[in-house]
Amino acid sequence: MFKNFPCTDDGQAITATGSSAVTAFAAAGAAFATDVMIDNPGPVDIYFRVGGVGVAATTASRRVPAGAQVVYEKGQATHIALLSAGANQGVVVAVGKGI
Repeated sequence: MFKNFPCTDDGQAITATGSSAVTAFAAAGAAFATDVMIDNPGPVDIYFRVGGVGVAATTASRRVPAGAQVVYEKGQATHIALLSAGANQGVVVAVGKGI
């Protein structure tokens, strides 16, 4: 069983840019985690989509508003694609189970 989002584990820092970029989930056991938490400290919105190595994010993908933190089910996805709505935006991604 995979753990919740513990405070003892760091997330994965990823930069969202103006073109969709794919990153593999870094956490050991990420394939067993069912959820993804995305922290977008702002100041621009970002968009994301999860899937396999070929996944791509567009402005029609899930939006994470500037300054927001969201949790979504990722299922068996092994990668995340991020897209910034403006300037490059640093985000933190963590995988786990439940909140």
